Amino acid sequence: MLQNLRLSRIPADDQLQAWNAADELLLNRQEEVQGNSLIVNDSFGAIALSLNNKQVSCWLDSATSAEALQHNANQNNLVAPPLVFPPFTDGQFETIVIHIPKSASYFSWLLETLKPSLTGNRTVLALGMTKHINNAHIKVMNEQFANVNPGRAEKKARVIRLTEPREPATTNKTNCYANPLTHEDITVLPGCFAEKSIDPGARVFISYFNQLPEAKKVLDLGCGNGVLTQTFLSVQPSSEVHLADDSRQAIDSAKLNLQGQHNCFFHHSNGLNNLKAENFDLILCNPPFHQNSTVTLTVAEKLISDAANVLSKEGQLWLVANRHLDYRKTLKEHFNTLNIVSKDARFNVICCTK
Repeated sequence: MLQNLRLSRIPADDQLQAWNAADELLLNRQEEVQGNSLIVNDSFGAIALSLNNKQVSCWLDSATSAEALQHNANQNNLVAPPLVFPPFTDGQFETIVIHIPKSASYFSWLLETLKPSLTGNRTVLALGMTKHINNAHIKVMNEQFANVNPGRAEKKARVIRLTEPREPATTNKTNCYANPLTHEDITVLPGCFAEKSIDPGARVFISYFNQLPEAKKVLDLGCGNGVLTQTFLSVQPSSEVHLADDSRQAIDSAKLNLQGQHNCFFHHSNGLNNLKAENFDLILCNPPFHQNSTVTLTVAEKLISDAANVLSKEGQLWLVANRHLDYRKTLKEHFNTLNIVSKDARFNVICCTK
């Protein structure tokens, strides 16, 4: 069935396809997807569009996934299923199909959020590649459902059938830790990057913030939980800061950490696709090198290109990256001057100007 669709990844990557064996296995069992159904975090729309003859809607954390869903629907002359977001009504869905995320706590949060929306003793179909399903995921499923049927693995993929949901837990699944420079709390929702502790690259990056230029208009590109902006505003509190991230969980985390900062503006966006072109005096970026469980530099390359397009003539891009990740070719395509500011053994902090 997938072979009958034209499916593309966003960002485009000729070396990777837009579905995996877990998607194929789920579609081989599509008769189990019954009634009003919800597809959760379908990265490029492979499942949702293959089930276009059924009554499906999608809940997506990623702005890129939403773009991919619409793009792939268009190139197959299909109507994209509607996007829906919690809170859902009790008994809204008969079947829920969910890609098992990397974070077990995020998986647990998703299931807790979704369980009330199931009609009676209906079904959750949780899918993933076996190498990405660990003991923590299995524990979550057994904690949340009385009946966990793992089925048979095929092509190193598995679709796990969950029925008989248990009573909701009352534990708070958010994490909180201290900003090492400002000592302010950083609250992180499940599934947000750097969920349990500050990212090591971000820790190095903020230690150089005393060298940043003064800036009236700032962009935190790929903001995550907002730790870069939180630290920057402790040094330059009057600046206007725009925060953009592909993840809705990240944007919601950043909003929690910057409550009361009336000069902050938040954008759920694939790069800068959902922002109008503006001249920023300073752009801060700690780019990802993963897309879900796939290692890729294409996301970071897009962020660098986007940054160059909205940076003012005299503006600066400051970027942190693992030393083994070579962004120099991409940076040199868009910037005239690169200055490695840091002396850290693991991370480069790079200042770029046009």
